[in-house]
Amino acid sequence: MAFGVEKQFLALLSIRKIPMVGEKTYIQLRNMGVPKIQTIQEMTPDTMQRILGANGMTI
Repeated sequence: MAFGVEKQFLALLSIRKIPMVGEKTYIQLRNMGVPKIQTIQEMTPDTMQRILGANGMTI
């Protein structure tokens, strides 16, 4: 894999592939209409923190 394509590669993956996303977080994100990592990549850090608290910043 070439350098610099990680973001594109990850964007296509399910949010289940994120190590810190357990069952509760997965359900919460899916209920909000977040199926893929790309959607999270497009969110601001502030939005992630509002939704998921401190873990939102880590994710």
